[in-house]
Order: sequence, then structure tokens, then C-alpha cells
Amino acid sequence: MASEINHSVSKYFIALIPPPKVQEQAKLLKEEIKARYNASASFNSPAHITLMMPFEFKDAKKPALIGLLGQFADLQKSFVVSQKGFGCFEPRVIFVNVSPDEPLLTMQKRLGLALKELRVFEKNYKNQAYRPHMTIAFRDLRKPQFYEAWDTFKERVFEESWEARAVYLLKRNDKIWEIDQEFPFEG
Repeated sequence: MASEINHSVSKYFIALIPPPKVQEQAKLLKEEIKARYNASASFNSPAHITLMMPFEFKDAKKPALIGLLGQFADLQKSFVVSQKGFGCFEPRVIFVNVSPDEPLLTMQKRLGLALKELRVFEKNYKNQAYRPHMTIAFRDLRKPQFYEAWDTFKERVFEESWEARAVYLLKRNDKIWEIDQEFPFEG
């Protein structure tokens, strides 16, 4: 009997996940947007800062991805993530700003280079500069609501700092993204 080859593919992305206090603050912001503007797509994933946009990966090759991320995290040192105020990508996305500090930018760039070994690329975003952020509203926020919501959030105060101590692999399960694995920094 010939062995069967697993050709199934799953969707993943790689991110930083803030601590529970910041998660709760993000949840309250998402709930406000849902209540005021009937936009709830941001609930499909935990609050996060994307390091590698969603990509498809063969399930049979997942051990190689896990190994690479483990080795990558072993070389990383924890660093402070600073968040202040809000930003947007017109006409649908509102987010909490993340300071583009050198440790975060360097780590994100190194991660992208490491993932090229496994042929993981951000093919849809390759020509855009990395802009770290934590989304609180996007795809289902209609254009007229976006401008109303942005008027509400653009001057609002939000200020937090927290220590990034791991990268996370998130996997799409049905319609939501869930944490698949955590890779603590060891450096």
C-alpha cells in the first residue's frame, strides 16, 4: 500500500501578541466600534501586531516552519513595544499606533529573511514598507462609518508600553484566527 501524501494547506500569519491588559483594552475598543458602527470583523483574531501577513503553507511542511520559528525566537531578545494614539488606512482601517522602534523593525526584517528559506513571502505586500499597528476596525467598516469613526478616534488618547517576549504563529480555523503556537524569546 503506497503512503498517501498530505497535500492540504493551511493559512497562517506571524505576530506579536500584547499582554492581557492591552488585549482587554483592544477588546473594549473593538466592542465600541461594533456597537457604534456595526463593524465586528476585528473580533476574528486576538489583538496583535502583524510581523508576517497571512500566507498559505502545506501542512506536511509545518514541522519545518515550527523549527525555523523556534530557532528564530531562540536568538531574539525581549524588547519594549510602545503604542500611542491611533492611525488609519483610509477608507476602512483604524488601528492603535505602534512606534516603529529599531528592535521591532529589525526583528520583523530578520523574520522575513528567515522565512524566505521556506519560500514564505508577503507576495501581496512586497512593495509596501512595514508599518506596525494593532487593528481595531477594518474590512466591514463601511466608508461613511469610517470617516465618522476616524473623527472619534484620531484625537483619542491611548498610551501603553509592554515587553515583547515571544512571536506567535496564528492559524485560520474556519473564519477566525487562533494562536497555534508561541515561540518565547531566549536571547
